[in-house]
Formats: sequence, C-alpha cells, structure tokens
Amino acid sequence: MEFDRTLDASVREAGDGAEFSTNASVREAGDGAEFSTNASVREAGDGAEFSTNASPGNAGNTLPFGGPASHNVDPNGATIGATTVAENFAGGTLPGAFAGPASLRATARSVLPRVEPGEGGAPRLIHETAERFLRQQSLGVGGMGEVEQAIDRDIGRPVAIKRILPEAAGAAGIARFVTEVRVVGALEHPNVVPLHDVGMDADGRYFFVMKYVEGKTLETLIEELKLGDETMLAQWSFERRIELFIGVLRALAFAHSRGIIHRDVKPANIMIGRLGEVWLMDWGVAKVQSAGIDLWDVTNSGDGTIESRGKSKVSGAIVPTDLRTTRHGSLVGTPAYMAPEQAAGAVVDPRADLYSAAVVFHEFIALEHYLDHKMTSLPELLGAIKTELPQFGQRVPVPAELIHFCRLAMAKNPAERYANAEAMIEELQQVVAGKVPVRCAVTFTKRMSRESGRFVDRKPLLALAGMLIALAVFCSSITSVVVLALRH
Repeated sequence: MEFDRTLDASVREAGDGAEFSTNASVREAGDGAEFSTNASVREAGDGAEFSTNASPGNAGNTLPFGGPASHNVDPNGATIGATTVAENFAGGTLPGAFAGPASLRATARSVLPRVEPGEGGAPRLIHETAERFLRQQSLGVGGMGEVEQAIDRDIGRPVAIKRILPEAAGAAGIARFVTEVRVVGALEHPNVVPLHDVGMDADGRYFFVMKYVEGKTLETLIEELKLGDETMLAQWSFERRIELFIGVLRALAFAHSRGIIHRDVKPANIMIGRLGEVWLMDWGVAKVQSAGIDLWDVTNSGDGTIESRGKSKVSGAIVPTDLRTTRHGSLVGTPAYMAPEQAAGAVVDPRADLYSAAVVFHEFIALEHYLDHKMTSLPELLGAIKTELPQFGQRVPVPAELIHFCRLAMAKNPAERYANAEAMIEELQQVVAGKVPVRCAVTFTKRMSRESGRFVDRKPLLALAGMLIALAVFCSSITSVVVLALRH
C-alpha cells in the first residue's frame, strides 16, 4: 500500500488564547481512499471554535463519509456535527482478524505532555507520540479475549485491558464484546469493576480499559482455606465470609434492578482486593432484559464454545476439567454452578443467579463443592444438579443457620428460593447481628440465648431478680428431694 501524507502546522500561544492551523492531506492507494482536511482552531478566554471541511474520494473499498461539518463549542453547551461509518460485510462477519473499517484503525496515543523543569524554574512541556497504554503482563487468555495489565501513561496508573482475540473477531464475537462493554458501563456500583474507556488498536482489535484490581479471586482464597491453616481460618471467620458474600449479592441486586442477569456467578469471577473490596467480574455472558439497552444475547450465536480465563478455547465434547469453565451457545454459563433451570437450557430469571451465588457461598463455608462427587462427565453433572441437595460434611463445622440458608437458597424449584437478592442480604445481616431465624432446635436455642442476653442488658435489675427467684426455686426443689430421700 502506498501512503502519502503532508502536514503543515503552526501553533501560536499567547496569554489566555491560542491559535492553531493545520493543512493535511492523506491518500491511500490500494484501498482507493482519498481524504483531505483543512482545519483551524482558535481558543480565546473560555470559548473555542473548531471548523473542518473534508472531502473523500470513494472507490473500491472506501467508506461513505459525510460532507463538510462544523463544530462550535462554548462554555454553556456544545453543538457537534458527526458522520456515521457503516460496516457492511457479507455474512455479517468482519474479514480475518480485522475488527473494523480501515479508517478507524488507530493506536491510542498519549495526549498529555511530560512535565520537566525548564529555565528559570518554569515548567517545560514535552509532547511525545508514545502509545498511551504500556503493556506489562498478560493476566489471562480465554476463548474470546485476552486480559492484560498495562500502565496508562497519561494518568500514571495501572489498568486492566481486555482485548478481543483475532479468532473471535467475527460478528458474533464482536457482538458479545459489545454486550459486555455496555453491560459493565450500565452498572455503576461499588461491587462492579468500573470501565474507563474503549478503543481499537493498530491491528484493528477492539479493547476496553478497566480498573486494575490488585488482589485474588475467591477461587484462590477457597483453595488456600482448604489447606487448613489455623491462622488463615481464624482470619476468615464465618462472619467475615458472610460480609464478603453480601458484597456479591449487592452487585447482583443492583444488576437485577437494571434488568441484567449475570448467568456466570462462580468463585473465579469474584475478586477480593487488598483492602477487602469485593467485585463481581466478567459480565460477558450476561442476559439483558431491559428494552432500553441495545445488546446481543450470546445464546443467539450457537457456536458451542467454551471460554475459561487462563485456558485455551475448546470446542465439541466436554471433559471433566471443563465443568468449571464458561460455556457459550445453547448452554450458557459454568455447569458446576448452574441452577437446575439453567442446566436444562430453559429461560432464566434473576433467581438463577441467586442459586449460583448460593452454590458459591456453600463452597466458601463448607470448603467443598456440593457436587464434587459428580464431576466425572457433563451428563452426570447436569443430572445431579436437578436432584442433589447441598450436604455439609465433617470437614468444617458449619453453623446451623447457614446450613438452612444454603438449603433454602438452593431449592430446586425457583419459586421456593429467596425472592430476590435483597431478601438474602437481609437474612444474612440478621445472622451477623445474632438474630438467627428459628428453623430448628439449634437455631431456637441460639435465638433464645441471644434474646436472654439482650433482656439482661436492657433490664439488669429485673433479670437479677428473676435469676434469684429461679435459684430459690431450684434450691427448694433440691431440698425437697433430699428430705424425701431421708424419710425413706
């Protein structure tokens, strides 16, 4: 491809105003595209004016840009002229690994200058054309994309970048990618990792930029707790585990209120930060019920692929090691954490997320998956999901109130589960506060012990009088027994 570019630019800075003029022309032979631009910008005080005249030459693979456009910006508002680029490809797929029209290919460049001390102590601004995001390391590769750690040169902070893989850059793959971007963008919540930006790299691969979370997954934490270290088990008391899980439920409650179902709640998708923050991650297979968001349901793709962070893509037959990985196609989600209706391929509602979350919580407190003994094949696992109830072995003595909570949350019939995430949060908060719901003799005893203690705190004199009366009755009973024994 031949590429000719001429650029003449002049910049004058004085006081509060700046004047910038540019004449540029670009011709790309081969693609048959010709683009010329004349632009001038003047800034003075609080206002700015920008005007552009563009004329394309269309031949071969060129895309239809609009005609002359003008942009006027003032402190109180903005009027923007824009053109639309249409992506029309046979069969609805983009050619090869290229994920967008040639005119949109652009590496994100650093825009802020580097500041150094200059003569007389005045700041010296050094403008560089380096890429904005400096790659550090890969954090994982899945069937759809790769997540990497990078440094944002402009802001000076670490970020996480999810980049679509070339082999997933067909129309269905990009639709899923767009879905995840817009779902996360719609969920501004403390327990959902915020999305900072989206873009396309020089190779035409879409990416989005997220907050970099420094910590570990719940999956890793559970594996560490299984080692049985007494100090770590003491640090992660049941109360602390409940508080962590409530954070997950809050993320689900917010998502459900926005008409979004996660469909892939599992320990590997829950991150725990260094300061104890909790985030529900990976919304790539989310189902959106809200009519106000233009999104694509991954069940429409039907490609039957499996995606797992840190593992390669697998198609076709399922092996036991795949039962804890994410599936796309007619069966969406991770088999080991699916609700019965989800495992059956039926339409799901928010209660399927609550079942999956309860499976996670059961594993977190019991330190074993309730279907560990059934993970030999996918058919066996799917059959067990319909009938097997959560069991609590002798490995960890789990409080009775949490056993009842898990069994109710993991009811096979959705109508018998908690109605929503808020109801689950409310009950767990009561458990932490000592207000144990009475569901058996053990929980009755716990509740009565707590209420007795609260009565003593509120009315200590009356409680003392009651104890003295009870002691007197007890002593009188003992005396009567002794006297009767002596008479005989």
